[in-house]
Amino acid sequence: MELDRTGLDSRIFDALSESSRRRYIYACNMQTGVSRWSKHISEDFDMPGGYLTDALELWGSLLHPEDRGVFFEDLRAIAAGEKNNHMLDYRVMDKNGNYVMCTCRGMVS
Repeated sequence: MELDRTGLDSRIFDALSESSRRRYIYACNMQTGVSRWSKHISEDFDMPGGYLTDALELWGSLLHPEDRGVFFEDLRAIAAGEKNNHMLDYRVMDKNGNYVMCTCRGMVS
């Protein structure tokens, strides 16, 4: 089955993700559940890159257990239309098994 990439194919995404080694670029179509992740995320966090349908579960599994609650509550508030931005700092396990601080900034448009 082919993924619905509506709103995710972009030369701007390509340019940003290629030029930002320490910034991890992703985009998500909240209607379809399909997201696009830069290759640097897959390299540093041992996640598949490209287009994903289960990114939230995969990324969530890498979060420090103490940070998962606030992360998922923030996403729930966005999905419910209670807010339109995501601004959190949390720890994520890298491919070497170390937790690193991640600053996540995003918005719904």
